[in-house]
Amino acid sequence: METNEIVIKISNEESEELLNKDCECKMYDDVITNFMSEHAHDTTNKAIESPMFKKFKEQAITAREQFSKAKDAVIDKYIDADTQKKVTRWSIKYSTAELVYSIE
Repeated sequence: METNEIVIKISNEESEELLNKDCECKMYDDVITNFMSEHAHDTTNKAIESPMFKKFKEQAITAREQFSKAKDAVIDKYIDADTQKKVTRWSIKYSTAELVYSIE
């Protein structure tokens, strides 16, 4: 089967919102990864089980959920449900505010 790539211009506001949410998720991921590395050789789980770290993980989960909802909203706005079933991959180019997806 032949794969077709489709490019759709989205609003700059949508692109910026997604970029901000994506960066927030990456920040949480980086902090959690660094924290886990710093405590990799701890003899107890005290740091990982601390209320502060648990709260931080909750915030990371919330940020990931918000990013996912924002992505879904953009996809739903620009790609109809039948086409979404055929999409093999998609991405958003933040610098050009474009939704790029491939279908077979």
